Amino acid sequence: MAPSKQTSRITATVTELRRLIDDEFAVGDRLPAEVELATTLGVSRVTVREALRRLWVEGVVIRRWGVGTFVADAGDDTAGAFTEQAMNLTDIGSLPQHIRDSGHKPSLAHVAIAEVEATGAVTVKLGVEAGVPVWLVERCIAIDAVPTVVLHDYLPVTLHGRPFDPAPLRSLDAHLPGMFRTAGMRLVRMDARYDVTTADAHIAKLLEVRRGHPLLHANQDSFADTGALVLTTEGFYRTDNFALRVIRTIPE
Repeated sequence: MAPSKQTSRITATVTELRRLIDDEFAVGDRLPAEVELATTLGVSRVTVREALRRLWVEGVVIRRWGVGTFVADAGDDTAGAFTEQAMNLTDIGSLPQHIRDSGHKPSLAHVAIAEVEATGAVTVKLGVEAGVPVWLVERCIAIDAVPTVVLHDYLPVTLHGRPFDPAPLRSLDAHLPGMFRTAGMRLVRMDARYDVTTADAHIAKLLEVRRGHPLLHANQDSFADTGALVLTTEGFYRTDNFALRVIRTIPE
């Protein structure tokens, strides 16, 4: 099965399992065995196992080794409405899709695309001289109608000597890795660094918070299969509606 189809099937199974848990089980209940769930949902046991793993990472279920899988108590979770919990470092995915997979509704509250002159860190990262034109794509993603994330993407105006058009990013479902692939370049690694900051007047207006409001802040660099850094992104996140959870497991 193609990876994209398998991923879609797992995502659908996660949704069905979440619905099944909400409708038929209470906190502390033990879930049926994987083979029984596979029969109920009409999917393979491998798909069920991966779906349960994702729900475990999300904190929806807990595993008691040798005993079974149980419904977790999420009542003490103080994270925002959406928690980006399982970021596979080998998977360059879509934030809107992750939001949907968690049972929330993403939307674009704002988008602006402009050609600007490269300055500061952007010149160093993209390997261009100061003043050279680059694309700046500013997007504000809302989660359940609450403006939550502002992303600033800086991209080259040309790839492989041909103009690069960022206009598809006006759509929520535009996929940057796919756009780069169409342009003949494959994104293979993203390196993100997180810290905290406060909202300036512009970011505060987009996120509908007061100036000086504390925010989760990220700088992310995206690398192509050539080794070149071809995209640099700055992100601002409202932590009352978005939380980042890092879970580390011990290999067997």
